[in-house]
Order: sequence, then C-alpha cells, then structure tokens
Amino acid sequence: MIAALKKRFVRVAMTAVTLLLVVVLGTVNLANLVVVRREAGSLLTALSLPEERPAMAFSPARGEEPPEAMGRWDRWDREDELKKAVYFTARVSEEGELASLDLDRFGALTEEEARELVEAAVKSGRKGGSGHGYRWSREEGPDGALTYRFLDTSRDTRSLWRVGLFSLGVGALAWLLMLLIVIRLSARAVRPFAENVEKQKRFITDAGHEIKTPLAIIQANVEAMELIQGENKWSRNIKEQTARLGDLTRNLLTLSRMEEGQEKRAPQSFDLAELTEKTLLMFGEMAESRELELSLELEPGITVTADREEIGRLLSLLTDNAVKYCPEGGALAVSLKKEGKTALLTMENDCENLETLDTERIFDRFYRADESRDRKSGGYGIGLATALAIAKANGGSLLAEKGKDRLRFLLRLPQNT
Repeated sequence: MIAALKKRFVRVAMTAVTLLLVVVLGTVNLANLVVVRREAGSLLTALSLPEERPAMAFSPARGEEPPEAMGRWDRWDREDELKKAVYFTARVSEEGELASLDLDRFGALTEEEARELVEAAVKSGRKGGSGHGYRWSREEGPDGALTYRFLDTSRDTRSLWRVGLFSLGVGALAWLLMLLIVIRLSARAVRPFAENVEKQKRFITDAGHEIKTPLAIIQANVEAMELIQGENKWSRNIKEQTARLGDLTRNLLTLSRMEEGQEKRAPQSFDLAELTEKTLLMFGEMAESRELELSLELEPGITVTADREEIGRLLSLLTDNAVKYCPEGGALAVSLKKEGKTALLTMENDCENLETLDTERIFDRFYRADESRDRKSGGYGIGLATALAIAKANGGSLLAEKGKDRLRFLLRLPQNT
C-alpha cells in the first residue's frame, strides 16, 4: 500500500510538472513564432516602400499628422535589415502573365524555381502567404499589374527550430531533474500516512490476538453451561455471535496481511474452469433453497498460475455474495472464457435496488448499500474487499458493473501461455 501511494504521489506531481513545462515552453515558442512572423511581415511591408525618401512637409504645431510612409514601418528605419534581406520580385500582368522577374537579391534561386513560386501565388488568389521557407505579399499597381515579393525566411525557420529543440532539451532535463527530486520527496511526503497505516495495522493485529482469548473463553463457558443446563435459544445465540465475531476477526487479520503483502502464497498452475465448477457446487444446496436459476458457461482448458487456495476463496466469496443478495427465484449466471492473454470470469446475478449501489465503493471495507438487508444476510462487509485483495495479490483484477437489474463481477487472471 505504501509503495502504491508513493507511485501515485509521483504520478500526480509529475503530471503537474509536465503540464507546467508544456505551458511555459509552449508559450515561449509560440511567442517566438508570432514575433518572427510579424517581423517578416513588416520587412515585406518595408520592401514595398519607395527607395528614396519623398519630400514630406508637415507641421505638428498645426496638428498635421506625418505621412503614412513615415509610420512604424518606414523603409529608412529598417535600412540595415533591408540590406541583409534575401528576396526576389515578380511583376504579373493584369491577364496573369509573368511580365518580369528580378532575382538580383536571390542568387541561390533558379528562374524555374522562382516561376513555380510565382505561379502558385497567383493561383492562390491571396494577397499574401507563406510556405516552403518563403513569405510573400502582393501589391496592385495603377496599371492593374500585380507585384509579388518573395522573402526568404529559411533563416528564421532554422532559428525557430533551434529555439524549439533547445527548449525541448531544457524541458526534458528539467523534467528528469524534477522526477528525481519528487522520488526523493515521495518518501517524506507519505511518511505520516505510512506511520498511521503501520499503527492501524499493529492495532488490528494486537486487537485480533487479544480478542481471540476472551472469545475462546466465552465459547468454552457456553459449552460448559449447555452440558449442565442443556442447550437453549440464548446459548445458541451466544455461540452464533461468538463464531461470527471470531470469523470477522480472522478475516480482518487476513485482509490486513494480504494488503501489506505479508500473506505467503504458493503459486501453481491449475484448471480455472474445474475450480470454478467445484466452488459453485459447494453453494448448490444454498442456491436450491432460494430457488435460484443457475447457469454455467465454462470454457475448458483455461489454466492460470496463482495460489489455488486463494483463488478458490475468492470464488467462494463472489458466489456467496451473489447467492445471498440474489432475490429468491432470481438467476445467477457464471461464464469463463479467454480474453487475449487473460482468463475472464464473469459472475452476474439479479439484484434489487441497484440504484442505491455504488460500484466504486462496493469493494470498500464495511460498505453496505442496504443496511437492513446486509445485516439480515449475515455478511461482514469485508468479503468483497478480501476478494479484491486476493485478485491483486495474484496479478489479476476485479471489477463490478451494474447492468439492467443485474450486478456483474468481472475477474481477470493472467493465463498460462
């Protein structure tokens, strides 16, 4: 239990760390992408401005605004960037024919490759776009001709990849470092709970041993009284309740040892179908007295490796639960089949008041969906908790599902290959 709690603590903590790293590094890379694209767009805008500064006469004193060319993306404010920019320009006639192609600032690109890029841009019909390491824009001249400018953004793309890979590496190192720290801290984090569980376990063990002695004395005294005065209803009640309390004490001790991995097991290969049929026959008389309709569908030849005695006890607990809580005249169905590399045993029975049953809590100790019914049936409230512990201890799983007027238990055990 403590080991499982440590693993859960590590999983929860690392999930939070992973989400934090994804958000932080994702935000950094997204912001970098937005800035790079915005810079490329502004550079294209600057390239469309005239190369010579026009005469601009305006008076701020008279409330006149500066011309648009002197705005944020003024060509002359970005002179250094323009000198380094790698781009080419193409003019397309109003009819869509390529009129001219200027590759002076793009020596690494062939004319054929440039024509393909221009044709793709013209075909798209958009005023701008990006792809294949380029960002382009379109302007319409007074004569109806279109001017396309293609800016090489491969350097920016490489920069984005470098930042992305670097942040990914840093994130991975940070994640591994946090994993080591969380693993070291997990023991300290669960220590109070571990101490509490150890105290509870010690209390259950000590109390169980202490209770055994007075129970044995009560049982012996009742038997002695019956020898002298004879058996009566009060002596029978005392013996029944003493036996009930003794069984409850033994079950609690067994469950506590099993959950802590202290119960010794003797794994062996055995036929699960044969054991299931043998277990069900033990409850045949009880099922017949309640007029239950029992149906079996067991696939032969399914062998598993587990503690045969424990699995037999698990099947007994499930069958006992099904027979007790199945209404008189109801039906109980058991099936066994192969499911991949596991053996799947399904046990379902008619059940009343399913709406009050919580399948997520049904394996909790002392959980009772119907208090009066469970008390009358004589159950302890820990049978299903013991069954679940046995399934887990033998490498399997046990689930509960609610169907239409039926309660279904699904037991999966590793099958021999």
